[in-house]
Amino acid sequence: MSSTDVNVVLCLRERPGPGEVSHVIRFSPPLRASESGTIIRASSYPGLAEAGLEWFRVVKDNGWVYGYRFSCSNNKPCTILVTDGEPDTYSLSMLQCSEHHVDYNSKNPHIHSIQFKK
Repeated sequence: MSSTDVNVVLCLRERPGPGEVSHVIRFSPPLRASESGTIIRASSYPGLAEAGLEWFRVVKDNGWVYGYRFSCSNNKPCTILVTDGEPDTYSLSMLQCSEHHVDYNSKNPHIHSIQFKK
């Protein structure tokens, strides 16, 4: 699993209400969904830590049904919205602090942004 150098644009909303997006992280270039995968860690991207994620990873999975997977680990309950290049957006609610994943199919599977809901 490799780490990557990406430019990150972090957008914060002032006083978001319950269920509203509080952070948006945009990646340029997108996080690549490759065989070896791309991983980003909160130690390198403070926006992740502030939102409650320890790490985020995207890989080409080649499963029977789904070709790609993103996974992450959280240290506080949160909901994320992950947008790929089609653009399709996938929602993941994490109530327990643990590792989580979403399997998906896409013609353009690279991750362009992560939004965090309050």
